[in-house]
Amino acid sequence: MMTYKPDNELHVGKRTSRLNATTETKGITKTKLMLAIYAICAIMLAVFALSIVPPNPIDYSLSDALGNEFAGTVDALNGDFIDTVTITFKSGAKYSGRLGDEGFNGMGEYIGADASWSISGEFTSGYLFGLGRYRDNLGAYDGQFSHSLPHGQGTYSSNQGWRYEGEFDNGNISGKGTIYMSDGAELHGIFQYGILVEQLFE
Repeated sequence: MMTYKPDNELHVGKRTSRLNATTETKGITKTKLMLAIYAICAIMLAVFALSIVPPNPIDYSLSDALGNEFAGTVDALNGDFIDTVTITFKSGAKYSGRLGDEGFNGMGEYIGADASWSISGEFTSGYLFGLGRYRDNLGAYDGQFSHSLPHGQGTYSSNQGWRYEGEFDNGNISGKGTIYMSDGAELHGIFQYGILVEQLFE
């Protein structure tokens, strides 16, 4: 015997099915939206964390095709050298200091191949500018530099006991200055390429 089922119940059932399907669809959409929000938040937190996390230092060394050796500490995140690097060149010369995109950049010291001379100070694009120091087997210079040459005011102290204080021009004793001898004598004057051209009396 068949049981009669009113048409309105069928419609209710259909409406209920459609309602359940719509609710499930909205639930899926809401879930996807929440996951997207969580993902965006996670990315933002990661970016923020990277911006405040200090460099992750690791020791690093390598040799290039020319036989030069590099050693220092690098940031594991971006590969940049942290603080100073030591470069030992194939010739035997050595540089310890900061590097930039154009070579020596920042405070550093370059020592010649046979260690008979060195230059130190603040480098810019591979050249020493500003205050620095140069020394060799004959003496030492302390003062201003331009393009790695003594230029401006400075002091040269000879290993023979005399000292010059005054002006330098492109690596030469040139300009007004004073030579102080080891016996206490003083020579004031105008110099040109290390030669006294005019004596001054003070």
